[in-house]
Amino acid sequence: MSGFPEERRVTVAGATGPIPVAEAGRGPPVLLLPGLARTPGDLAECAATLVDAGWRCLAPWPRALAESTPLSAFAADARAVLEALAPGTPPVVLGVTFGGRVARRMAAGPADATPLRALIVVGAGGDVPPDAAATADARAVMAAVMAGEAVPPEAAAVYFSPRTDLSEGSLFERFTAGWRPDVLPAQRAAARDFAGADGPLPPDLPALIVQGADDRLAPPENGRRLAAAWGPNARLVTVPDCGHMAPLERPGAVGSTVRAFLERHAA
Repeated sequence: MSGFPEERRVTVAGATGPIPVAEAGRGPPVLLLPGLARTPGDLAECAATLVDAGWRCLAPWPRALAESTPLSAFAADARAVLEALAPGTPPVVLGVTFGGRVARRMAAGPADATPLRALIVVGAGGDVPPDAAATADARAVMAAVMAGEAVPPEAAAVYFSPRTDLSEGSLFERFTAGWRPDVLPAQRAAARDFAGADGPLPPDLPALIVQGADDRLAPPENGRRLAAAWGPNARLVTVPDCGHMAPLERPGAVGSTVRAFLERHAA
C-alpha cells in the first residue's frame, strides 16, 4: 500500500466482500479511513507518528463497490475490520473527508457495537457547500481521474491552500498518484446518503475535528458547526495554510495534533 508504513497485511471478511488491511505498530487500535477515492498513503506520516507514540494503525484498502452501496455498509465494513483484528477493544477511529463521514456514521451506532475510544474527523463537510468555482475545479479533477488523464494543476490547486506551492517536492505527484477511480462512483453515491448520519455523541466520547483554514471544498464553517453540535466533548483545531488535503499537505501539523489529542484524551 503505497506510502503507508505497512508492517503486516491481512484480509478481513466484510459484509461487502474481502477487505485488505494494512497494519503497523503495536498497542491500542486506530482505524484510519482515507478521503474520497483516496488511498491510505495520504495518511502515511500521520500513521508513522501514531506508531511512534505506541498505537496500532489499521488501514483498510478502499475497494470498488456497487453504486447502490449505502454509507451504512461502509461503516459496517469498517466495524468488521475492528471486530476481526481488535475484538472487544474500544478503537480510535480517524476519518478524512469521506472517511470522516463513515467514522461519524460509526459513532452513531449500532447500540450493541464496541464503543469508540475516540472519534477524529479531518475535513468535516456536509453542511456548508463549496463555492461554484471550487466545485467546478473539483469536477475537472474528478473527470480527469475517471478518464485516466493527467490531472490539470490549475484545477488541482483547489484542494490546497493558495500558499502551498504544488511544484515543491513530491506533493503534486503524490496527489495525482493517490487516486482510486474505481472506488469513486460508490463512495460519491454513498456520500449523498449522509443525511442523518450524525447522532448525539456518547457523553464520554472525546472527539477531535481538524479543519484546514483554507479548505474551499469543505469550508471551515462546517467544522465550527459540527463542534457546536457535538458539544463540550468536541475539540476543533483549525490548521493554518491548509486546504482540503490536510494529512497530505500539512502532515506534521495533523500528526502532532492527533497525537497530542490522543495522549490527553484517550491514553
